[in-house]
Amino acid sequence: MIPIALVLIFSLVLGNWIVANNAAQDIIKTRMSDIVEFAEESLIFFVESGSSQIYKIASDSRLSSSDKDEVLNALQENYQETSFFNEQIVFDAAGSVISLTVIETTPSQLEYEAKNGDITSVIQNAQQTIETYPTGEDVPSAGLSFIVPLYDENRVPSRVLAGRSDFYSNPAGRQVWNALNMIAEFDGQNLLIDEKYRILIHPDPAFKFSVYSGPISEGYYQEKVPSQELSPNGKPQLVYFSEIEGFPRAFVSTVPLQQLQKNTLEIIAPMLLMLSLIH
Repeated sequence: MIPIALVLIFSLVLGNWIVANNAAQDIIKTRMSDIVEFAEESLIFFVESGSSQIYKIASDSRLSSSDKDEVLNALQENYQETSFFNEQIVFDAAGSVISLTVIETTPSQLEYEAKNGDITSVIQNAQQTIETYPTGEDVPSAGLSFIVPLYDENRVPSRVLAGRSDFYSNPAGRQVWNALNMIAEFDGQNLLIDEKYRILIHPDPAFKFSVYSGPISEGYYQEKVPSQELSPNGKPQLVYFSEIEGFPRAFVSTVPLQQLQKNTLEIIAPMLLMLSLIH
């Protein structure tokens, strides 16, 4: 027969393990949602700051001048004064570059807004649009392009101004980057993806602007809590998916379930040690 004392100890350990597991899970889930909430607030600040800056620059009437040198002078002056955007580009209605302040960029990157149809949309709708764009290999994150119409003397949209800024070089964007990296304490990953599931921020820059193919928790829509899903390699993990209100983008936060078990053991370890000494 199994000694009653052993049964009691086993029951006590099992009960405490369940309690500790629930506590560890609550800690991780709360931390995941808190980090995403802070990152979301930082993203909204970044977007609002960019929108404010691009409209301020666009108010310079010289950007609509037929003299390209005058346009360039206006861009350079604004670039030095605001320093918010890495790149400022003026396109005509056909998507051709009129002038720009870009230190280093490839032709494909330079023409991204034109090829993506953003310029036509901004001119037709006469309103700002904010789109994602791929950055160079030396930048670990993708970026946002703030695009606004520029008007001719008849107040007709005839060209656009695009201001580009990434999440690593820009101090406001870096706030988002730093916030998402906080999940590293749980060996987790935080991603920022756009409406086409392209990755804007990833702890491994090699995945920048690739298409996210991992799990997306449906729990957000019902309970707004992390749920358990399988990772692409088949390992269980906690997933927190949070759409950003007002923006066609979302955060994806993941933590391996193995980390949950590790935290549970850390919580229950003192009690196990005490029982072993009593025994």
